[in-house]
Amino acid sequence: MRPYREWEETFEVFGMPYRFCFRGPVEEPARWEVAIVDRQGVPVVPRRVRGRTEDEARWRAEEAVHTWAAVRRLHEAASRAAARTAPGAEVVLNERAEELEVELTGPWRLRVPFLASRDEVTDPDRTEEEWEVRLAAHFLHHGVRMPG
Repeated sequence: MRPYREWEETFEVFGMPYRFCFRGPVEEPARWEVAIVDRQGVPVVPRRVRGRTEDEARWRAEEAVHTWAAVRRLHEAASRAAARTAPGAEVVLNERAEELEVELTGPWRLRVPFLASRDEVTDPDRTEEEWEVRLAAHFLHHGVRMPG
């Protein structure tokens, strides 16, 4: 068994700290792994992020947690907007390669789904409050209460 070294680093995304738990070989060939966990130690992504170098593994971990946190923020903003504008609705978020789609289920449906590009969703300058306002307006304009 090859010897490994392990250490942790903190990385902040949208004001929330995450821990990167590194594991890398002492000898070649190098294969680095990073587990990403939240403040409570719960894994944020299901598998360790890997890279051929320590820097590559760190970069991939940063990208993964940034995307995960951005999607989570969008879902939370959509849930708050739905609670105000479409009571009882459940938010469904569908991810595609270049965009994310927000739909409503339960007693509400949308005539037109809410679409946002991945670049918009991962933009660090966009706040959850801005998302919530945009989503609430969309839900009010395109939401339809289902009979029954």
